Amino acid sequence: MIVCASLWWAPAKGSGIESAPQVAGHRIIRVFSKSNSPIRGFPLGFDAGKLFQDRTGKFWVTPGVGTKSIVEVYDEHNQQWTTFGDAAGTTSNLLHYREALLPHDVEHVGQSKDGRMWFADGSTNSYKRPLLTSFDGTQWQRFDFLEKSTGYVRVGFRSDTEGTLWFWSGEELRNYDGARWSPTYRISEMFKEPVPRNAAADRETVRYEVFDAIQDRDKLWWFALVSGIVRYDKIRNVWKRFPQIEPNRQIYEDRSGRLWFADTDLVSVYDKSKDSVRSFRLSDHLTTEHCGYSLPTLRCMYQDKRGQMLFGHGCGLICYSETTSKWELIHFNRIGLKDSDDESNAVNDIMEDRQGRIWISCSTAILVLEP
Repeated sequence: MIVCASLWWAPAKGSGIESAPQVAGHRIIRVFSKSNSPIRGFPLGFDAGKLFQDRTGKFWVTPGVGTKSIVEVYDEHNQQWTTFGDAAGTTSNLLHYREALLPHDVEHVGQSKDGRMWFADGSTNSYKRPLLTSFDGTQWQRFDFLEKSTGYVRVGFRSDTEGTLWFWSGEELRNYDGARWSPTYRISEMFKEPVPRNAAADRETVRYEVFDAIQDRDKLWWFALVSGIVRYDKIRNVWKRFPQIEPNRQIYEDRSGRLWFADTDLVSVYDKSKDSVRSFRLSDHLTTEHCGYSLPTLRCMYQDKRGQMLFGHGCGLICYSETTSKWELIHFNRIGLKDSDDESNAVNDIMEDRQGRIWISCSTAILVLEP
């Protein structure tokens, strides 16, 4: 396997960084951009999407818009990047691992207790590429049981507090504990609700396809379904609907245990201790400044140790301080990350690593911030 040494771009005179060394109050300590990509001649190599740190400490980066069937792995210990891809799925001839069996658009990356890495498409079953694959360090494997679901299938997975991975495809759920698979569960059957006779008229109320799922600190499972938000109490074997929360596509638990539900623009915060919901729209707090060519939609959520909420958005990084009720929109093209397409504002993911550092992926770079 071939690897390339990486070159981290540090703040320097004339870069624009010296006049804005912080992002949301966090000092920028590393920036990796397209302009100094170690993958020579591969300009889309660091159009970064989702981020994940595995148990060995390596960082996995999925591709952003425009790069298919590719994932990149950064080993911070030896400062090296490795590119996994499928020679049949990309025109690049610079792949380090040319037989990688990856989904068309890698939207989810995770690791099971047996060390196996998992990759899911996350969107639809219309592609001929596999929707779910795994890599044990030697061999790749595809899982076709997900393709048995009908309709517009969203594929994804989340880890529970014991490290078991829960997979979803459409309304079907299945888990893998590192040794064996569970039976397949259908959410509609768990609710024990009959399908209405006039299914066409009531299709929105009977659709249980999963957008996102999360197990909170109380070991309660929350699901963002097409038809709304539901919760599963495994100990009591009880399902509950939350009609007071608007249907959303993403779920995030903050440091105080509140649940944040979000769609492209709408954000709802549910406080379990008070059984209260507060909703707002991000567009009400955005300025009229230029967003470039990126779609102005929410892509990820994260709360830092200071309590600030950071929203990865097509227009940039939106920072919200509840203590001061202050909103701020950060344009990365103003701190030396501007490219010719003016797309550097889009933030695709935010991740906290084991050292507490904050990693931010955007259209033209990966930023690493101090805690």
